Amino acid sequence: MLKADGFDKAIVGVLVSGKQPVVVYDYDKCVKIVMTWQGIEDDLEARDYVEFNVIGGNFGDKTPIFIRKHKSIAEIEDWDYEEDID
Repeated sequence: MLKADGFDKAIVGVLVSGKQPVVVYDYDKCVKIVMTWQGIEDDLEARDYVEFNVIGGNFGDKTPIFIRKHKSIAEIEDWDYEEDID
């Protein structure tokens, strides 16, 4: 399994569906780690850093997964994921 260096505290678990196990990370915890680690105060800047420098790599079936945790289906439905992509 591949791990994202420096993000052990953001590990949620392991995806066991598929060809091989893959490490799963809490996206928001990764952002907070970057804010501390890089001294970034702006949430948006930290998200950009995570998107480009952490999530941006593609290692095929071994690529770690980053999830955003929600407390309910309604919260998922209300979240604007399209805005996150822009």
